[in-house]
Amino acid sequence: MFIKSLKIENFKGYHGSNNNLEFNIPDGNTEGSGLNIFVGENNSGKSTIFEVMDFIKDGTKKNLEDLLSKSVPDSIPEHLSAEIVFTGNLSEVIAAHVQGNKVA
Repeated sequence: MFIKSLKIENFKGYHGSNNNLEFNIPDGNTEGSGLNIFVGENNSGKSTIFEVMDFIKDGTKKNLEDLLSKSVPDSIPEHLSAEIVFTGNLSEVIAAHVQGNKVA
């Protein structure tokens, strides 16, 4: 299973709903074909991408007002949303992460 895309709406510096990130998916033949690198100036939203993934996975203990986009002055949105789209075989991923009890 691989992350295919991430949609971010009104989350920190990602204002509005037109924030779609497409990820490279390994093709099974070309070395590095699924490599994704985040590069950008300071305060451009690189770390926010990982905060969004953590928010989707675990929720947040932070005040939601701290996560809402404030990138447009005098226009604080009422909601935020995030969506991850996966591709691949989920049962293979589950099987790969199942371990039996270890004997010491």
